[in-house]
Amino acid sequence: MLAGENENIVQIPLLVKGKLKWDFHVQELDFDASGKLWCSVAGVGLVAMESGTKRLSVVFESTVGSGCILFDKYSNIWMATEEGLLKYNTKNKTHHLYANQEIQYPISDLMFKASANELWIATNGNGVVKYNYNKDSFSLLNACLDEEKLNSNAISSLYLDNENRVWIGTLRGGVNTIEETKSPFVTISKNELTKNTLPSDFILSLCEQDSENLWIGTDGAGASLWNRKTNTFSNYSYNANNPNSLSNNFVSAILKDSKGTWFGTYGGGVCLFNSQTHSFKKYNLFNPKLKGVQKNIWVLFKCKKNILWATSPDEEGLYRYNEITDQFDFVNAGIRGIISMAEDQNNLWIGNFSKLFRFDTKTMQRREIDVKYPVRSIVSHSDSKMLVGTEGGGLMIFNPKTFERKFLTQRNGLPNNSILNIVRDKQGAYWCSTYNGIFVYNIDTGKTTSYHDADGLQSNQFNYNAALRLSTGEIVFGGIKGFNIIDTKVNSQLHAFPKLVITSIKVNNKVYDQEGLGAFGIEKLKLPYDESMLNIDFAALEYSLPEKISYAYFLEGWDSQWHYVDNIRSANYSRITEGDYVLKIKSTNAEGVWNTKAISMPVTILPPWYRSGWAYCFYFIAFLFIIYAVDKYQREQAKLKYEVRLSQDLAKQEKELNEKKLTFLPIFRMNSDRL
Repeated sequence: MLAGENENIVQIPLLVKGKLKWDFHVQELDFDASGKLWCSVAGVGLVAMESGTKRLSVVFESTVGSGCILFDKYSNIWMATEEGLLKYNTKNKTHHLYANQEIQYPISDLMFKASANELWIATNGNGVVKYNYNKDSFSLLNACLDEEKLNSNAISSLYLDNENRVWIGTLRGGVNTIEETKSPFVTISKNELTKNTLPSDFILSLCEQDSENLWIGTDGAGASLWNRKTNTFSNYSYNANNPNSLSNNFVSAILKDSKGTWFGTYGGGVCLFNSQTHSFKKYNLFNPKLKGVQKNIWVLFKCKKNILWATSPDEEGLYRYNEITDQFDFVNAGIRGIISMAEDQNNLWIGNFSKLFRFDTKTMQRREIDVKYPVRSIVSHSDSKMLVGTEGGGLMIFNPKTFERKFLTQRNGLPNNSILNIVRDKQGAYWCSTYNGIFVYNIDTGKTTSYHDADGLQSNQFNYNAALRLSTGEIVFGGIKGFNIIDTKVNSQLHAFPKLVITSIKVNNKVYDQEGLGAFGIEKLKLPYDESMLNIDFAALEYSLPEKISYAYFLEGWDSQWHYVDNIRSANYSRITEGDYVLKIKSTNAEGVWNTKAISMPVTILPPWYRSGWAYCFYFIAFLFIIYAVDKYQREQAKLKYEVRLSQDLAKQEKELNEKKLTFLPIFRMNSDRL
């Protein structure tokens, strides 16, 4: 141990049977709430260092053990031994050795999970075993998991992070994580391991029988009545030898009223289920225009006037149930290929494969709107607003008074342009199923939130007609791998913004290492001009739903706008000119909300030597020297010219003087002679 201000290493002896032992192997140690040191010593057992002493003393002998030791909040010291799991209470000095079957495997790690009041035990061969303090019992973690199990039962380590997420390291299967975040999605699907199960995962229709029972119509496997309380299925299918069986196994629509439960099938028309006799009564829908019976039924709809409507997607096929004659009467509406129905205060709204119709049942008048896409779902929001789901054209916001419309598509943030079903929850939000997950649309704010299979959906693909709001407020959507029950009260999982970090820096396609710091320790970049090709990798530390994180980056001083790159975690730049820049990176959370705070890293690209500051300083000095040299040269030349000119002037003057002397000398001589 380290002792004193100078942190000297001091060896601590172990007292065993009155003798001090200096050579022993401490496998693992932990401290209790008072700071007392507890150790697991190989070949000895559980030992502790009493306060005021500098030696270890044996508390519980165990000659063979794995060395795992843990102190919990109940003043218990847990230690793995060859015989099982030892619990030693440090307050009352009592102990208990658990030898349950679940922990008769080598124990490699221990972890206390306070939120669940459990001790997690990592074993080599039996996975993770959980000890419940309240029940004083052991259970296997795999038994508590749904479809996803641990990659391996050979567990090496356990770790609980700050978000209450458990990391499980395995010897041969990598790393698993266990989340506690409550998902709003529950998936019900066919279980191949049991006989009493959903007959098919391909769901076409849904109907609530009562608070405990739900009808499920499948594509080719008949219908099933699921009891949620007992989790049992009563399955019904077509039987050619039984005239009272379901009329066809392709159940496209189910509707319950006071008369019973109606089934619309594709290939068998309409039938009525009698819950007392468990038999089906078949109805023929005769079309006088076709002079035959229409067997392909797609929609069953009960309007506010208590009229039951049935429609066919083939030719003209609108029918109204006549309670007096107990048959369906053909309605000559002149509308072909009906695939959806709804109503507002006064009219029926009908959708087919390219148009939306307003139909007045009293006057039999209709007005059509050319949508150009199949109209799969219609929901009236108010007198002036209607939501229309189209297959391929997105979500149409339609004004039934002015017939004005606008479309929301993937460009507006929708996950897909095929809106198959629209269901309003009790909070007023609209849930929409598509071929690429589902999304929630807030009609007041225009905000959309998308969910996919990673969030717990049965898959990303959903089906026509299979949508329903239950009396509990839950919403059900059917798809190709079963159906989802959605608790709309927790429709937002409220993921926090994950921490964003730079994970890799490459310069000219080579990993950049600044003084051995690596990408995590680099705060700024300073690069020469010929190393200006950058590749920056980054990641948000979101471990639950990493695929739902979107990223954007912006090089201030170089880019004119942000680059939004979806789930791509890399920024690339080439041939950046010299200058000072700031690289900014931001991300969303799992709900797709952008974090307003971005991480940043200054980037400086140095100029080449001939454009450096020293070079420009040299250029300036050289320029001054040249100016000085030229000026000096010009001055010397001017001086030389002046001296030459002065010399010439002096010579000229001297010449003139000499000439005057020569002229004056004869005259002087002449005058002298006269004298």
